[in-house]
Amino acid sequence: DAVSAWWNGVVQLTDFCVMGYKSTILNGLQAAYMVFILYQFALMVQVANHRQKLQKSTGYPQFADFIPAGGIAAFLTCFHYAVKAVCRPIALSVIARKSKWSEEIYQAKISRFGSAVFKLIFFTVFTIQLYAVLRNAEWMPPELGGSGSTGRCWLDGFPYQHVDVPLKWCYIVASGYYVSEVVFQLLFEWDRPDFREMMIHHTTAAFLLLFSYMMNYTRVGSLVFFVFCCSDISSYLVKLTVDTKHKYLTFVVYLSVLASWGYLRLYVLPAHIIYCTWFESMALIPDEENLMGWGFFNTLLLVLLVLNLYWYVLLLRMGYHFLSKGETRDMQANLTAMDLKKQQRKQQ
Repeated sequence: DAVSAWWNGVVQLTDFCVMGYKSTILNGLQAAYMVFILYQFALMVQVANHRQKLQKSTGYPQFADFIPAGGIAAFLTCFHYAVKAVCRPIALSVIARKSKWSEEIYQAKISRFGSAVFKLIFFTVFTIQLYAVLRNAEWMPPELGGSGSTGRCWLDGFPYQHVDVPLKWCYIVASGYYVSEVVFQLLFEWDRPDFREMMIHHTTAAFLLLFSYMMNYTRVGSLVFFVFCCSDISSYLVKLTVDTKHKYLTFVVYLSVLASWGYLRLYVLPAHIIYCTWFESMALIPDEENLMGWGFFNTLLLVLLVLNLYWYVLLLRMGYHFLSKGETRDMQANLTAMDLKKQQRKQQ
């Protein structure tokens, strides 16, 4: 009874936050966030230009390195659209329309299936390639399948460490992906219930990549996006099955999501990576001038951590909903809320 009462309290609290003040909170956060981003972008440009002038011979990261990211973003946007078109007949055959779904909701679920296939392909291929690059890196910790130490992120002449070409291309491809996601959402998914959260996530991830590269936080930055890319594989597996009739398969995949997110995003991220950026950096880099952007980088990591705590609660609610009602439901991207919004607009 005590556990049930505690859980009901958690459910009511998240309902209050999500349904009651979600729009107001997100509007205020977005406005403050954009001002913060623009200020830090100006600071990043100034510091990066200064370091480039000092270290021309060592190949310090350049803004021009990201030029190929534009072409990659364009390719991935087109590939995403093509995969959705190819997967549409498959989605229609495995997702049966329920009586409570409007035609708009049903089509949104069909569309989500194709997007999940595209993202599953991308994150599987990219994670394998990224692990091949990082496996023997001296900063890859045992918790992520390496044999190094996160403390190495701040040695070897930081912030003028040499960035190997394979790692540089991982940054370029990852940046291209997140830019393509922003473009795709603005063009095709602007009406989704989770549009704002995902835009905050994508823009934060894209800017985190750019910032960590230009400030040469590339070692710890590579660990961050390995954690996220690796755990996203199971996330998009469950999005493939959540609307199908295969409930128990969905639940098994859902358990893998809980495990991967719990370990990678809620344990490794704060206990090893954020610890590394907050404490090991300060201990190993006595000159604060070499840690320019330290506060901003850590703030972005905390934003991502908070988003993932919020999403993890929603994941737990998905499991509770399945166990109590026998229904699978994606509460993170709750597409049925589209009908609710439409009704609210009609009433207004």
